[in-house]
Amino acid sequence: MRDGLVRTVRVVLMGGLLGVLGSVAGAAYGQDTATPANSQVQRTPADLMLEQIELQQDRIEALEQRVSELTTERKNIAGALRQIEGMIANLRQELDSGSAPHQIVRRAETPSDALASPDSLLRELRNRYRVEMAGVKLDTDEERAVFTERALRWVRLTNRDLRGKRSWLVELDDLASVGQNGYVVRMTVLDEASGLPIGEAVDIGFPAKFLERFNRGSRSGRWVITSIVIAKPVFNESRVVPGVFEFPPYVGPMMEFDFELDWYALSAWKPGDPITPPEDDAPAEENEQNQPSEDA
Repeated sequence: MRDGLVRTVRVVLMGGLLGVLGSVAGAAYGQDTATPANSQVQRTPADLMLEQIELQQDRIEALEQRVSELTTERKNIAGALRQIEGMIANLRQELDSGSAPHQIVRRAETPSDALASPDSLLRELRNRYRVEMAGVKLDTDEERAVFTERALRWVRLTNRDLRGKRSWLVELDDLASVGQNGYVVRMTVLDEASGLPIGEAVDIGFPAKFLERFNRGSRSGRWVITSIVIAKPVFNESRVVPGVFEFPPYVGPMMEFDFELDWYALSAWKPGDPITPPEDDAPAEENEQNQPSEDA
């Protein structure tokens, strides 16, 4: 009997509790439905601040997307420029290897200084890359992943460490316009003592600020350029063998040769002139203004 009474009390209490909850829910629902429609306009300062934060986040995301698009566009333009330079080099090679009998060109010995010429830099990069990648294979996906990671790291470190200021005795010809305000010139680095070419001629970007000086010419046909020589090896995952045309020059598996000249000065060379960097650190334009005219 006692148990029955307890159950009865529990049922009554539970029923009362459910009734109270139902009343509260009904009141809340009635209050929500009775809320004026224009109550959403009454926002707190915190709501306004959150809205501004969301707007700024949307702007940041849009800007990040635009930066990504511009970065991709820049890479595409750089790739197109590289292809154009390669086409120019191939065309020149075809023209040089026409029906005329091939002449044997005597060449100077490649200097040991890695930054003394493009040929010296290519030899140095091949030696360094061979040592860096020794023992790393490409037979499996895991080995290829390790090879790629090490090759990319080598590119970064080489670009940072292998650079320096040098003056080269050169011949410049076949200046060509590429794109907007861009120029490419064929450059042959010469040995100072013998005057013989060091390695093959290369196509290199030519700064527009030196166009006037170049157009004035050089009586000897030779120039002295002073620049920061910067190694710029290029990672190319698809090139694991030299290939038929050997352009760009092959450094090793997944690695191609390239370099950059940060031009500092350009002057016409006369026999007896020293092939050394300017003693001061004046800007290139100032060195141009101080350069005496060959017609004087």
